[in-house]
Amino acid sequence: QYERAIQLHEKALEIHRLAVGKKPFGSIAANHEGLANCYIALRELDKALFHAQEALQMITSVTRQEHPALYSTYMNLGLVYHNAKQYDQALDC
Repeated sequence: QYERAIQLHEKALEIHRLAVGKKPFGSIAANHEGLANCYIALRELDKALFHAQEALQMITSVTRQEHPALYSTYMNLGLVYHNAKQYDQALDC
């Protein structure tokens, strides 16, 4: 069902873009997190990395570096790098 989840996350992102543009917003970051999770599960690591980085950028642009919302974003980045066998990058997360 990952493909269906990806479709729904993409639809939510498109609705948000139409409603408010590309302004960072918590629910958009959550959609990018969800997409990253789906792509990690499907082992599409380039796509997972893109969405995890998008989420990180959005969250850090509106909150402090110690915010709890960053936990899952850094965890996703670490998982992507680990699965890609880029262990040094994973350790930096």
